[in-house]
Amino acid sequence: MNYLLYLCLLLLLVWLWAATLRTREYLLRFCHQTCQEAGYQFLDQTVVLESLTLRKGSHGLPVLCRRYRFEVSEDGTDRYQGHIVLSGRQITSFFLHGRQHTEILH
Repeated sequence: MNYLLYLCLLLLLVWLWAATLRTREYLLRFCHQTCQEAGYQFLDQTVVLESLTLRKGSHGLPVLCRRYRFEVSEDGTDRYQGHIVLSGRQITSFFLHGRQHTEILH
């Protein structure tokens, strides 16, 4: 019986890991495209999980909110931070902090 519990926990961890990788790949594509459209260079081709919280969603149910950080450049010689907030599976905010702060809500 304990083996069945351990197997279920292992399957849950594998599912969470795979879901995290899918989310990261989606955010990489989104950040690259959005930065390009805004005239920025998406540096290092990476996003870093900065915070993970539970918040109340639009229907009153708890939703996992994740904030990711990344770096951008305006002309290739500077470096600025940007961040993206994901509530559940929906992008709720996207910020580019350059010489001119750009806020793109999706």
